[in-house]
Amino acid sequence: MEPTVEESSSELWDYLKLISKLETHLSDEAKEFLSTYVSALRKVAGDSLPKSTSEVTMTLYRIAAAHTKLCNRVETIIDDAMVAIMLLEESFACAYQCSLLGIESKGQDVEFIYQLLDGDISDSTRNEYFQALYEKLLLVLQFD
Repeated sequence: MEPTVEESSSELWDYLKLISKLETHLSDEAKEFLSTYVSALRKVAGDSLPKSTSEVTMTLYRIAAAHTKLCNRVETIIDDAMVAIMLLEESFACAYQCSLLGIESKGQDVEFIYQLLDGDISDSTRNEYFQALYEKLLLVLQFD
């Protein structure tokens, strides 16, 4: 028998209370990945970013840490950093119809992201995707 909406809601709130107390820390790899993204974003957007580089960086750190907690972990890893970047990229795509990494607001990229986050993608495909995004960031950084 499936749980009722009230039971499911109660379990969710209990889980959120539990994970909200977790103290997370950012891995060196995740920190470097987010810093690379912010540098690329600043390079492309210049002064048109609505916030300072440090504010964007801290926002991404907080989003990545929140994802870490949702996964019931204490170490923020590259996967968490990718979720933070994808969320920001999707926000840019919705608001401005463009993003640094070419994510579109609707379409194949978003479907792939949902599959990626749901665990419907193999580890090798996920790793290839993350590596490709990282290489895209590095390419953006190389152009002046």
